[in-house]
Order: sequence, then C-alpha cells, then structure tokens
Amino acid sequence: SHGTGWLPKNYHTDERTYKSYGLDNQADKNEMNIDELQQAIQKIHWDFICFDACYMADVEVAYQLKDTTDYLLFSQGEILFDGLPYHQIFSYFLEQKNLEQNLKKVVDEFVSFYQQKKGVQKTATYSLVKTKELKNLAENFASLLKKKVLSLKLKVFKNCLPLLITTILKVIF
Repeated sequence: SHGTGWLPKNYHTDERTYKSYGLDNQADKNEMNIDELQQAIQKIHWDFICFDACYMADVEVAYQLKDTTDYLLFSQGEILFDGLPYHQIFSYFLEQKNLEQNLKKVVDEFVSFYQQKKGVQKTATYSLVKTKELKNLAENFASLLKKKVLSLKLKVFKNCLPLLITTILKVIF
C-alpha cells in the first residue's frame, strides 16, 4: 500500500488536501483518510501498528492513532520497492515479552537491510513511537506556542507603544 501520511485521500487527483493511507494503484482508488483508518480499527486496542507505506511517520498521523495503539512503526520518507524485510523481522512481531525492545529491533533491521544496498537504494528512514507520550507532547507544544505568541504580542506592543502614545497625544492635543 501507499501512504501520504497526513495528506488526505485523493491526494493524487485533488491537491488541496492530503492525509491518506492504502492506495495501491490510482485505478482502484481504495484509500482512506487517517481518521477513517482510525475509526475502522478502533474497536480493538492494538499493541502496535506497523506501516509498510511511505510518508506515514508524522505527528498528525501518530496523534490520530494514539488511542488505538501503544506503538507505531512507520517511515517519514519513502519506503523503497522491497518494503519491509519481513523475513528478518516477523519473529519480533510474535514475541510478547519485551515488546518495545523487539519493535526497536524491527527499526534496526529495516535500516540495516537498506544500508546494505548500493546507490540510491541505500536509504532508509523508519521510526518507533510510543503513543502514550503524544498527549504530553501536544500539551507541551501548546504551552510553548502560547508563550511564544504572548511573547510576540508583547514585543509588537512594546515596539508600537511609542508610536501609539505619540498618535494618541496628537489626537488629544
């Protein structure tokens, strides 16, 4: 399957919105937005979700799926034609003990698999995200953003204050 991460379905035909997963070819149009994927799989809480699709590893996708799974495995970039090296990683998916360590091994094996290639094939990005940390990330980011916006507003006000006072004095007198 192909992914566009937070790029919506119909990305290939409608360039206004992007956030989809599942397009195998442009003829069948079997793709869904990430919120549709989340709704389709939410009845079960998953230990992990592993994407063998391009561009799925962004914070928006992770946040959308945070209540559906404990871990996400996905790529920020393209996954080349060979996809995941299932022959090397499948046993890690089956092991229940030390799940997080085993999922880290999946990431390592993926990167190692592509690092052995030559030329343009020698490229790989793959990540493991623990979804329970995403709520804190969102809260901290929102707090930081509020502080920066407030700081920016104060700077703008401070820089404009002399002009504002001068203008008021001219109007009054």
